[in-house]
Amino acid sequence: MPNNLVFNGTANDLKTQMYAYNSGTNQAEALTISGGNLAVAGTVTVGNTVAVTVGTVTVAGSVTVGNTVTVEGTVSVGNTVAVTVGTVTVAGSVTVGNTVTVEGTVSVGNTVAVTVGTVTVAGSVTVGNTVTVEGTVSVGNTVAVTVGTVTVAGTVSVGNTVTVEGTVSVGNTVAVTVGTVTVAGTVSSVTTGVGFTATSTAITTGTGIKSVLQQDTSQQSMYSYYIKNNDTTNAITVALQVSPTETSSYFVNDVSPVTLEKGSATVLTTKYYMNYTRLYYDTGTNTANLEAYFNGRV
Repeated sequence: MPNNLVFNGTANDLKTQMYAYNSGTNQAEALTISGGNLAVAGTVTVGNTVAVTVGTVTVAGSVTVGNTVTVEGTVSVGNTVAVTVGTVTVAGSVTVGNTVTVEGTVSVGNTVAVTVGTVTVAGSVTVGNTVTVEGTVSVGNTVAVTVGTVTVAGTVSVGNTVTVEGTVSVGNTVAVTVGTVTVAGTVSSVTTGVGFTATSTAITTGTGIKSVLQQDTSQQSMYSYYIKNNDTTNAITVALQVSPTETSSYFVNDVSPVTLEKGSATVLTTKYYMNYTRLYYDTGTNTANLEAYFNGRV
């Protein structure tokens, strides 16, 4: 109450009365605060820095800050964060429980590690250091690498085109099942060996004219037949036959037949190039006793 000091000498019991002009009654009236709280019904505008070190600030409406908001601890966001203009600077950790959508450019000066979840960027992502992917990368369009290295420990599935302007070093096998591999630079190939195929047969029964070791020689760059007559008494006649089909009636002698004396051997090669080649032999009325070998190089 007014003039309480005249009757009370205790400082803790001092009271102050404030008056304000009431435009409705056109009178000066005393201000009353119930429960020790000051309620502001209008707008609070802060023109400088707001620092909260201890406690909580709860705002049910909107807060407009004309300067900087600095957070020294942790910010937990349970929904979407959208930044259209300006900068958000956080000195601690930011934990986002939902989705972060970036409509502009993201510049990363160090390492980005994504272990669980998805990062969706509608604009451009510029990485100044290394991107390490521990899982699977699925690319639905074009991947262009101009400078730097992309290291992937798992699997990369590319649904479109991969363009490499530099050097690709492959330490193992590259298998392309569907699609095209286009290289604008240089491809160095080193062949360390050639393909080789071999087959053989031993004939100790039967008489007369027979054929053995029919081969598809269309993919052979070089091939020959080795024949050894193991008979100790009789000679045999041998020749190579060629044909464009596997039908027996199409085969013709490549060159004139060769007589192979008892205990002797020879090597035959074809003069003509056809799809199929086989060995023809004739023992007459004698029982066959010979070995035949086919060797080819791809």
